[in-house]
Amino acid sequence: MSLLRRIVLASCIAGLLAAWAAPASLPAQSNPSAGAPAQSQAAPATNQQAYTLPPDKLAKAIAYSRIANILDIAGSIWGIVFLWLLLAAGGWAAIEAWAQRRTGNHWWQGVLFFFAFLIFTTLASLPLDMIGEHYSRAYGISVQGWGSWFGDQAKSLGLALVLGTLILMLFNRIVRRWPRRYWLGIWVVTMPIMVI
Repeated sequence: MSLLRRIVLASCIAGLLAAWAAPASLPAQSNPSAGAPAQSQAAPATNQQAYTLPPDKLAKAIAYSRIANILDIAGSIWGIVFLWLLLAAGGWAAIEAWAQRRTGNHWWQGVLFFFAFLIFTTLASLPLDMIGEHYSRAYGISVQGWGSWFGDQAKSLGLALVLGTLILMLFNRIVRRWPRRYWLGIWVVTMPIMVI
């Protein structure tokens, strides 16, 4: 997942949490038994207007949204094309042979294979991620420097290598254990992972 997608997802989740945690505004009720007039107990009404962007900022937001959508679609298409090219060019077999030369243990071969796979796919998506970051900075969405951005990418890759390899090894184990019903086992395991 690219940094831009993570930022959008995090902001959506934060917005939902903020809306959920915010107390509902209840209208003030009068207490007729107290003898005081109802208006003195009610809070003064305020006119609330919907927030709108100025025309120049709205145009920039629309332009950035279009660029982000194009990059998202291009990233998805490129991901499929890259995997197909890796398969057609014999890249999968080369990675497998490389892992088998390194160790005779099947488990470690799988770990090395998935490490290489995750590194290659991250490097393949890096140019589009960099274009997305460039436009984020150009449109004032991000103020992060390139050094810090590459540092975040390295941290993300490190987490993907640890967690992604473990998950892929688990999926591999499920396929080997239940070759005819692997899809059911992977589905059962995927649901809690997605919730977490």
